[in-house]
Amino acid sequence: MSRLLFVVHRYAPYPGGSEYNVQRLAEEAMRRGHGVTVLADTHLGDYRGVRVTSDRRVMREPFDLIIVHGDLSPQRAVLARAHRLRSPVLFLLVEPKTRDHVLEAMRRASYLGWGTSLDLEHIRHFGHATKATRCRYGVPAATQGRPGFKAAFGIRTAKMYLSAGGFWPRKGMEELTRAFLESRPPDTTLVLLGYDLRRGVPDDAPGVRVVVSPEHQVVLDAMCEADLYVMNSRSEGFGVVLLEAMLNRTPWAARDIAGAHDLRDCGTVYATYEDLVRLLASFAPDPVQVARARERVLTNHLVEHAFDDIEVLLG
Repeated sequence: MSRLLFVVHRYAPYPGGSEYNVQRLAEEAMRRGHGVTVLADTHLGDYRGVRVTSDRRVMREPFDLIIVHGDLSPQRAVLARAHRLRSPVLFLLVEPKTRDHVLEAMRRASYLGWGTSLDLEHIRHFGHATKATRCRYGVPAATQGRPGFKAAFGIRTAKMYLSAGGFWPRKGMEELTRAFLESRPPDTTLVLLGYDLRRGVPDDAPGVRVVVSPEHQVVLDAMCEADLYVMNSRSEGFGVVLLEAMLNRTPWAARDIAGAHDLRDCGTVYATYEDLVRLLASFAPDPVQVARARERVLTNHLVEHAFDDIEVLLG
């Protein structure tokens, strides 16, 4: 049995892509018999059997591997000490950055985990190819939505487009709303489903429904009834929500960023606002592509596959 320390800024039950990804990896590690600790500044204590702490002195303990997800706090504290710690450090790049502290962290870390080809290009560009190790993103096979969202929220149009996540500017929900109103797809409702009220909630508009909920199951339930999932973010670490859409047989469209860049044969990528308007106006799903997308998740992007990549480093 190995001892693992996962480092992330917030941990479950808080919602968010990083939070869900680390939670899934930590619980899969525990299921395989590894000892698991999570260091997070924001948390509600031990969760589902996983030891969780905000005490940074924990990094002094001997671990077989420290897995750092991203470069916020407390990740920066660990990465800044990576070369002095007793344990090897795997730095999972959340998205390519050229900030000084990130470049220094890349130099100090023992391994650099890449989840997209863009991450790998970034690692190679700065001369760290020998540290590069593939770290796939994955979702549980049981990540399934249940019918009933449209009925519960009184959505009576024939079609529903969906976008979900924190109500943050980089998620591009306001721009998506403008594109939807300009495209005017007939008998269609756009649902913006999100959380984090500190950032402000978009206004309702004709044909647009804003739903505030931090519950992940609500997102999945909406997704399984959606005719199209749209990820209009300007930046993402990967965009795990695309994997969830694929598993739920939901067609998706996204900017050509992060995971969408590598999954383009499983969905639709666009480059400009005008492209988005045209796509929303006349979107038609491809059943063959939808089936291929689901199979891609089942064979390559389950949480088991993601932890297999980490377990390689444990020998």
